[in-house]
Amino acid sequence: MGSFAPIAGIALQALNQRGQARAANQAASAEAARQSQAIQLTQEANNQKRREQLRQIQATQRARFGAQGLRSAGGSAAAVLSGFEKSTNRDIRDDTGLTNLRLGEINRRLEDTRRANLLAPKNFVRDRVFGELKKRIPLFSLLDQ
Repeated sequence: MGSFAPIAGIALQALNQRGQARAANQAASAEAARQSQAIQLTQEANNQKRREQLRQIQATQRARFGAQGLRSAGGSAAAVLSGFEKSTNRDIRDDTGLTNLRLGEINRRLEDTRRANLLAPKNFVRDRVFGELKKRIPLFSLLDQ
């Protein structure tokens, strides 16, 4: 029975490591959520800022058109105003794409961390059990015979 004591100790250590891995996964998930939220809030603020700038630019341009006696509802004036809006929408779309890449990278790193934390206790048990077996079972080489 004494020969099983090290194996029982290994099992208890493995359970402890699983608990630590679970806690590490929860911490990594919380950090990833915090980072993702910060990125999304920044993007929303940037989008609001861009839309407000667009409104100001369009209002200024409409005032210029009015001062020149041009109507902003049609023709070249409408095309200029539409161009400002398209440019802003393109900037927002590009920023959204970059944000999605950042969020994807955060999620990829989180999955890598989870995978590593999941494997750590299994590798620990395997390495320790085989180490104990090597101590207890005499190994010999076929070449020695």
